[in-house]
Amino acid sequence: MFLSHPAVGARYDLHAMLIEAALAGLGVALVPRLYVETELAQGRLVAPWSQGKAVSKTFCLVLAELSV
Repeated sequence: MFLSHPAVGARYDLHAMLIEAALAGLGVALVPRLYVETELAQGRLVAPWSQGKAVSKTFCLVLAELSV
């Protein structure tokens, strides 16, 4: 799905809400990896890249595992 404008779509202020949305299959989450280590280890979320890109904080893009 492509958004016509970057301001379109759900926005969450809390990392926990963003993670829950990703777990529910509602999109992707860009969050600090330490917040999703358990979900990644359990295979409930997947990270498309093994390492995050270092900025002032480290974030990890995660999404629900899709069943085909």
